[in-house]
Amino acid sequence: MDFSRIAPRNSVASSQWPLRSKNEQLKFSLLSIC
Repeated sequence: MDFSRIAPRNSVASSQWPLRSKNEQLKFSLLSIC
C-alpha cells in the first residue's frame, strides 16, 4: 500500500501513529503486570 500517494500530507503522522499505538499497548501491558 502506498500511503504517500493516498495522503502525502499525513505521511509523517500516519508513519508515527503505529509507533504510538504500540508504545501505548506496551505501557498498558507493563501497568497490568506490575
